[in-house]
Amino acid sequence: MEQILKPVFKENFVSRHELKIDQAGNLPLLANELKRQRDTKKDFIAPSQKIRVVPSPTDIILNIEDTGNYSITPQCHNQIAGKLEIPQGYYDRLRTSSPDLLSKNINHWLEKENPKLIRTLDGKARAFLSDRYKIIDNDDVFFMSVDEMGKGNMQFFRADLTENYLFLKAVSTTTQAEIRKGDVVQAGLIIRNSEIGLSRFQVEPFVLRLFCLNGMIVPDNGMKQTHIGRKMGEGIYSRETQELNALASLSAMRDIVRATINGQSFDNTVKLLIAASETEIIKPNQAINNISIHAGFTDIETENILYNFIHQNDPTKYGLLNAITSTAKNAETAERMTELETKANEVITLPDESFDEIINRKLRVKRAIAA
Repeated sequence: MEQILKPVFKENFVSRHELKIDQAGNLPLLANELKRQRDTKKDFIAPSQKIRVVPSPTDIILNIEDTGNYSITPQCHNQIAGKLEIPQGYYDRLRTSSPDLLSKNINHWLEKENPKLIRTLDGKARAFLSDRYKIIDNDDVFFMSVDEMGKGNMQFFRADLTENYLFLKAVSTTTQAEIRKGDVVQAGLIIRNSEIGLSRFQVEPFVLRLFCLNGMIVPDNGMKQTHIGRKMGEGIYSRETQELNALASLSAMRDIVRATINGQSFDNTVKLLIAASETEIIKPNQAINNISIHAGFTDIETENILYNFIHQNDPTKYGLLNAITSTAKNAETAERMTELETKANEVITLPDESFDEIINRKLRVKRAIAA
């Protein structure tokens, strides 16, 4: 499928296979990389007895009979360990200390397994999955999204392509609201997909604060499409075969995107944000320490949240939300940014009683926060 794209994004390369596209850049670069991956990747469904692992001096290599050898990505290693029920710590230790023994372990358990789907890209085995796994590819998701957003008064805000995920964010050109005078938020959505079994295809509402371009994900109102389908026979699957198998999924995904674009969750979120802007936080150090423990923020994230909270001079629950989303914007990975933007929603949607109980409780301090 060919798409004509306006050059509204600028590239910021993380690696050959990782792209961060933001408002200032060039979206066609993402399209080109997705097309390259589409033309390069190969998928195999093989009896487990025809899959073998061979040791190298420092690691192990995956061999598919009559197909070739493939180095193994970290995620694929995790999936091999999980599917074969090899304890991860034991697996990781043998990878470095005894690749030969690890190979024997894996090959022994492969003899007893059902056929597996192996997904490869650029000479690397990147996924080790059930033969019932329904392939939903990033290029299909991207071009379908471009098409639907063009019909729905949406424009792309940010896109991230990593080794494990595709994230697409877009905002409405027509739907926005004021939380306070001059403080405008914009309705949007985030689309995510993993080609290698790490998550379902998901479309969730996204809210963008225009003042600082921080965003929050609203997962409770999202829609999802699983990667589980019918079993497929053994062999190498062409792009054409995969497209036929994906047609029903793409139709369902279009419906999900349309429903999210036309959803009513934005009004409910705006009401929450306005209420949060009227909820004062008296003791920011204690509140942020307790919220960080509750939400699972790291020490560095906690320090950054406190810094952002103090320097934005908004001692409210809404100010805390913006401190979290500001920290998310500077996260080291797109995956962690998405997690923090989701956690921001978890904080903002806490009922008043629960929020007050958390920020005021006396907990064992897990981290010291400077004033």
